[in-house]
Amino acid sequence: MRLRTVDPNDDQAFAGWFSVVEASYQHDRPGERNWLLEELQARGRGSKAERFVDVAAIDDGAVVGAARLGLPLLENLRLVGLSQLAVRPDRRRAGIGTALLAEVERLATAAGRDLLEADLDEPGWPEVPDPGRIFAGRHGFECAQVAVRRDLTLPADRERIDTLEVQCRRYVSGYALRTWRDRCPQDLVDDRAVLAARMSTDAPMGDLERAAEHWDADRVRDREGLQLAQNRSWVAVGAIHQASGRMVGFTEVGFPLRAPERGYQWDTLVRREHRGHRLGAWMKVANLRQLADVSPVTTLVTTWNADDNAPMIAVNKSLGCAANGALTHWTKRLGDQR
Repeated sequence: MRLRTVDPNDDQAFAGWFSVVEASYQHDRPGERNWLLEELQARGRGSKAERFVDVAAIDDGAVVGAARLGLPLLENLRLVGLSQLAVRPDRRRAGIGTALLAEVERLATAAGRDLLEADLDEPGWPEVPDPGRIFAGRHGFECAQVAVRRDLTLPADRERIDTLEVQCRRYVSGYALRTWRDRCPQDLVDDRAVLAARMSTDAPMGDLERAAEHWDADRVRDREGLQLAQNRSWVAVGAIHQASGRMVGFTEVGFPLRAPERGYQWDTLVRREHRGHRLGAWMKVANLRQLADVSPVTTLVTTWNADDNAPMIAVNKSLGCAANGALTHWTKRLGDQR
């Protein structure tokens, strides 16, 4: 077996790398669609904010393992994110994952990074222990945060949604909603940048070690460009504080245009000084209505919430979301290089 990096611009090589990612996910969550090839390929080409390195494990000419590490370029410069570590199901427990992880750590150290983060999808959480936990513990990782996955089947229950909207309207005096698709309106983009920066400081982080991110309008547009390159669309709602005219909250749901049946709840945030007005629930109700108009074929929306984010969990439960496993976040120190 040998390890080699994969160029995301080499379609044939990348397709082989992706085939392992997809086979691994299908084994663990049969019948579900996760990342599409074009989404991972476009993201792998990088952006102003992050650079990626993809590694393939090759045995007898076939790809049997795949890993991706992401290196932030603007903040969190000691961090490496391990966003993929997959082994072909029929080749598991043969040391391939261990070899890939060792290569990821070597590349991270060579880049001057000393903190490794990895995500683990745990379909059976919390009842069924995931084998990945054993692997993570054996290799020195510690669980830093649990994000419970919740799924909402669409169309949403009309009576439930109508009732929730009526409840919200009792608290939202002084606020209005704006909706958009794919590109934030120019008059709101600066506020959208402020809210993106607040996501890095105001959202629950558990034991993850993250520095504050710095956002401006150009970075928002760069992120939108990446999402469009991934062949994604998204719907968004912003909460406008009428006295100041500023956008003080937002929520987004995205979906791949090639497989729009499943959507994903992206970020939702309300500035701390404007919380307590049911803005989160109000925005989400409006965005579900917008999603139904824009993409009526979307029949499932998946979201993840930190297990200590009680307010957002309550909102998602009120919408009818049901728990379906968890995404756990793990960290490992690679030595003191600070």
